[in-house]
Amino acid sequence: MPTLAFSSVGSTLSISAGVPATFDATGFGNLTYTLIKELTDIGVIGGDTAIINHNPVAENTTYKLKGSRDPGSLSIKGAYSPTDNGQILLKAADISPNIYAVKMVLQNGTIFYSQALITGFKVTVGGQSQITGMEAMAALSGTLVVV
Repeated sequence: MPTLAFSSVGSTLSISAGVPATFDATGFGNLTYTLIKELTDIGVIGGDTAIINHNPVAENTTYKLKGSRDPGSLSIKGAYSPTDNGQILLKAADISPNIYAVKMVLQNGTIFYSQALITGFKVTVGGQSQITGMEAMAALSGTLVVV
């Protein structure tokens, strides 16, 4: 049986200063996005559900229920490119209190949309045989839309 796996080559991440009118594929799709260039690692997309513990005093047991869903965060890494419009917008978003929209497109055409707070933008300077890099954090907010 052939594998269903595919590589990450060709995957992209873009950012928009706008927010969607509706929080669905149409709303996110109507925004204008700026591609963030020179990325080497986009990170892990997807969230976690909080666990609520219930411990009635009349019983010696713990009941667990699902709580709120956190869509997670992206740890974005790449080569630092101070003239790239995507990195310029990412850096501006880091110092802004505003929420932004992000769009990740995988090699197979799957699209992930989310709102995000950019909570960090750092330049990484290594040794003489390393590329000057950048690292940014995007705290995803709201429902993750998959197309």
